Amino acid sequence: MFDDPEHDILFRWTSVMNEEAKNSSGMISKQRPDGAVSKLDGRFFGSTLGYIEVKSIKESHNKYAISKDLARIGILSKNALDVTGNLGCLGIQVNGLNMNFYITTLLSDGLYVMFEICTIDIPSSLQSLQGFLGYLDELLIILDCFDNWCVPESTMPIQKTSRKRKTLDDMGFDIILSRSKNNKRRCYTS
Repeated sequence: MFDDPEHDILFRWTSVMNEEAKNSSGMISKQRPDGAVSKLDGRFFGSTLGYIEVKSIKESHNKYAISKDLARIGILSKNALDVTGNLGCLGIQVNGLNMNFYITTLLSDGLYVMFEICTIDIPSSLQSLQGFLGYLDELLIILDCFDNWCVPESTMPIQKTSRKRKTLDDMGFDIILSRSKNNKRRCYTS
């Protein structure tokens, strides 16, 4: 969906640290995401347009891991916005057979907003693949959001650098997510 070599956009499963993470001070954002959508700059990877975090079906009930992935998507997207100056950054969280799509943007002075575009159920077999056709409208909405938001900000009425805020450090990140892995408690990030 997000691989477009004609426009120098590449989806990849990451094996190297991205440019935004190299400029970041927090350890949580220096960990590589499971996947990324990057703009190519010649032969090299340029700015990151989106991040992907994946949990297998086996881990789909681990609320701590799912919450950590969602917070990581938010932090990675925020860092990408700060470095690239794009309008938005795409976030994809795959949890078993569910796929959630998010867009993160800097709306106002220090106000980073991550909103969910939609959720798609991934088919688990060839027999259930036909039901995936019902998600074509959602897929078009996702691609439209990606094309319209994950682009450089062309007009800057207010200097964007003055609107940015420092990224949450590891200690602040640990406060958000409880280390307890009790799945009977309510998951605050879902």
